[in-house]
Amino acid sequence: MENQTHKTTTKKRGGQKVHRILKPASSIKFALGDKKYILSLEDKSRESINEAYSKISYLETENEQNSEVLQQEYAEKLADIDDKAETVKESVLMRQRNDLKNEYTKKLDAIALKSEKIAKQEYKPFLDLLFGQKAGDEIFNMVGQNSIAVNKVIAAVMLEFNQVNNVEDYMTRQVNNIIKMKDRANGAN
Repeated sequence: MENQTHKTTTKKRGGQKVHRILKPASSIKFALGDKKYILSLEDKSRESINEAYSKISYLETENEQNSEVLQQEYAEKLADIDDKAETVKESVLMRQRNDLKNEYTKKLDAIALKSEKIAKQEYKPFLDLLFGQKAGDEIFNMVGQNSIAVNKVIAAVMLEFNQVNNVEDYMTRQVNNIIKMKDRANGAN
């Protein structure tokens, strides 16, 4: 991945200060393995990317919440079984624990399968949207058909995408550059 840097420089020309502002990036370049990818920052591209990523985030968050609810239910039901320890035979309690564990293992496995389904249905088209047709297949193949690795690639891309699109960060960097230039100028005097 390539980080963009932005600086403001000042020069005196005819007694006036000229502030040079580097043109903000209109794309982001990424390298994955030997392959290079370019992500457009055009308005229509950003809009499409944000919409698609929001959909993926929603589906993944909903699935994760379902998993957390099931884990909480399992813990509560297991505690209910353990509360009967003084009044029920241990063999009956063990059978109830095993039955409960089997029931919730199946439910959690179904959620894990749904997570894989989300990855298979959403990640490739999203990567195609980011980097062009067949990028999803290329990247999946590069990481050995590993959806977790692809998720990490997407996370890295989106982190850079959001950083480059953050105008407040850009303005802060510009102000910091001006402060540094003033400090250098004052140090030279």
